[in-house]
Amino acid sequence: MLAQQLRQLEADGIVARKVYPQVPPKVEYRLTEWGQTLCPALDALLKWAEQKMMLPTLPSRTIKMMSLPVESHLMHYRPYDD
Repeated sequence: MLAQQLRQLEADGIVARKVYPQVPPKVEYRLTEWGQTLCPALDALLKWAEQKMMLPTLPSRTIKMMSLPVESHLMHYRPYDD
């Protein structure tokens, strides 16, 4: 599962993968410039989550959410090769 997610992030240009020809195998991942542009949004999401965890528990409610297929907008962008 993790390998599939990393491969998708690589295909989307968010991470770069470097394979070392050795035994045992070694692979490193790093954020591309395009991937680094996501950091401010992820930081804001983390801050939101931290604030949410500090709030008192609200009365429980049932929330129904629709599950809709979403095409990744990242598939439309390709960063420059490193």
